[in-house]
Amino acid sequence: MTLAFVRAEPREPKSAALRVLSGALILGLTLGLCSANSARAQTAAPVSPTDRSFLERLALARARANLYDRIALLPLTADLTVGDWAARDITRRRELRLWVRACPRLGNARVYSDAVCDVDVRVVPNELAARLVEMLGQQSPEQSRPPTAHDIMKAARQWPILWGTGTAMLIEKTRSRKPIGWENISVEGIQLARRGAAADSIHALLEQAGRLKVTPAYQLREFFESDDDVFEAVYEAVRDAAAIIIENAPDQVAVAQARLSMTELIRILTNVHQKHYRGDMFHAPDFREMALNAKQAVLRATGLAAPPNRYRRSPPYELIELDTPPWAKTTLAAAGRYEPIDGRELSREDRVERARYDGMNELRKKVEALIVKDGVTVERLLGYRRYLKDDVVIFLGGARVVGKPHILTDGTLTVRVELPLERLWLLIRRGMERVEVDPPEDDATLPPVQEGTP
Repeated sequence: MTLAFVRAEPREPKSAALRVLSGALILGLTLGLCSANSARAQTAAPVSPTDRSFLERLALARARANLYDRIALLPLTADLTVGDWAARDITRRRELRLWVRACPRLGNARVYSDAVCDVDVRVVPNELAARLVEMLGQQSPEQSRPPTAHDIMKAARQWPILWGTGTAMLIEKTRSRKPIGWENISVEGIQLARRGAAADSIHALLEQAGRLKVTPAYQLREFFESDDDVFEAVYEAVRDAAAIIIENAPDQVAVAQARLSMTELIRILTNVHQKHYRGDMFHAPDFREMALNAKQAVLRATGLAAPPNRYRRSPPYELIELDTPPWAKTTLAAAGRYEPIDGRELSREDRVERARYDGMNELRKKVEALIVKDGVTVERLLGYRRYLKDDVVIFLGGARVVGKPHILTDGTLTVRVELPLERLWLLIRRGMERVEVDPPEDDATLPPVQEGTP
């Protein structure tokens, strides 16, 4: 039984269609032979605590980035998505990304024997909708009618529970002058993200300063908005005076932490007031009074920026998998059930988790029955490749609860659990031997490749 891959790479010039190399990789699997070669255990050295920390950090960052992308695609109204709405206002976009970047990991990280790690994050519709409603008060005037709290809550009733999964591999821990997780971003893209984050942090710093009370009737924001020259002068002075530390986070977001002392802010405001202000609502002594009332010696703010997509580099070649089983890109589902035990009171979270375990057992049965190829099931394959069993158990631990739990009159709780199968296929492939053969002479037998694929 064989499973075939074809390696493809761009022609010269790069804009041409992909061509097939002179060699194709074939994965061969022979079952029923009990030779020492087929039965040997291919165990890897345990992942060290330091390496595990690296894997979990990188995978979590990627899971959050994946979750943000999925949130951005959610519909708010008939012609507006969450991402489009957030992009209309710099503050709103920043606050949404900061909120998603703070989403905690759900469950344990799944670290496999080949030093690959998967991490999940999740957001439920009600939590997301509540945060978006909070952000309504931060929005700037818009030309079109902005969504209301009613619009958001109505849309949220149609949203699914959103999951983001991030994957990291230990082979990514290489010596590179690029930040971790930014290996596919060009140097120009990295610099643009850093400059964008620095600029955003200054805007965030001014937004925070703008909420300070100068007098009982006016905020500092109104001084900034009194004249364009006033705002420009304050912005340039704060930009030059603020201390900014920039980090390239593993989720390919540049994070800038800006810091400005209150003493420096008062100096800037006094100078700008003297040189540019033409009104009579604010006076220089008001700023010193503001600082005393603020009771904080330093203003701090965070700015974020991601590199433009055009600076993301695609790999120079890819493997085209010819014989992937049809289930590899699907998701299995099962029902999990928890029946109350007399005399035991469990929290709702504990009951849901026990129902998830029951659903995992149902998923295990379905996983074992999947056909790898030519009638060979996953269960039979694992009988010959026992070293993969632990990884499959870890994989099953990623079963997700989707939808709301259903509670019956007798207290029985049922949940729907799902399990994407792509990782299972990647695990199963490790139990197959790779051999190299010549590709078919007629390229027409291969899957078509679109012109201009990067």
